[in-house]
Amino acid sequence: MRLCGKGFFPVIFWVMGLFLSRELSAADEPGFSTFAYGDLSVTALLDAQGTIAPSMLFDRSQEDLKKDLEKAGVKDGAFPSWINAFLVKRGGELFLIDTGTGNPDGVLRRLKEAGFAPEDVDYILLTHFHGDHVGGLALPDGTPVFPKAKIYSALEENDYFLPAQGEAPAGGAALPSLFKPYKEAGSFNVFKQGDEILPGVVTMPIFGHTPGHTGFLFQSSKGPFLFWGDVVHVYLVQFPHPETTISYDVDRPGAAASRKALFAKLVKDEIPVAGAHLPFPGVGVVSAGEEGYLFTPLKKD
Repeated sequence: MRLCGKGFFPVIFWVMGLFLSRELSAADEPGFSTFAYGDLSVTALLDAQGTIAPSMLFDRSQEDLKKDLEKAGVKDGAFPSWINAFLVKRGGELFLIDTGTGNPDGVLRRLKEAGFAPEDVDYILLTHFHGDHVGGLALPDGTPVFPKAKIYSALEENDYFLPAQGEAPAGGAALPSLFKPYKEAGSFNVFKQGDEILPGVVTMPIFGHTPGHTGFLFQSSKGPFLFWGDVVHVYLVQFPHPETTISYDVDRPGAAASRKALFAKLVKDEIPVAGAHLPFPGVGVVSAGEEGYLFTPLKKD
């Protein structure tokens, strides 16, 4: 593994081999982009960019993956990848969906460039507990990055990644320390799937990538909008071939089944999405294609 960016905290090294084949670099400018969707203001925050090697993908042959690279005009032998988090402003409230890796040139920097401070964030909604989604919660010394925020996470993620005291957490030793300051402040909340955790915010189970992988469906004056976490890691492959899985998936068949079912629902209901590993800014719509599905970036009003 080679890290090109500056200041990456140790947290990104422990999460289940997440970056073993990904080269990360500090995000290029511009690193944030804002969309209006009804009464929601959605700001995409680019944490990092990198690549994913074909060897990390399963349920599609390496020969076919090579053809996918050639068809896309990718010459370096690896698929491009992004790490995005999302800030949602609704009325006077700010919601942050995931926190990035903890890279100081990533989410935190982009948040400030977009005109916000960490102290402004009211709620943090965690799609799952992999390090590129929770690594920005706390500094290495345990100081909470978002001191006023209330954290929301799925029961299944807690049970899997944060087992009983004395047992080793599935995500590595750094996980409990990231959550500790929020638990001590009484700001850590666990939800059951399907709960409306906050007014107009409903949780959607998208299991497979992790046991509690969750989407957050926001209701807006224009209709629903879904933040789907890690439904897709390699957009060049997994939209046309949603059966393709990745080594990061805890349950590969479950992840593929969830992706196929969700794609069909999004096409039927015409729900726009924001994805953590889609091409920045990662906001768009899913439609049926001649081969599988297509992703089209959402245009700004």
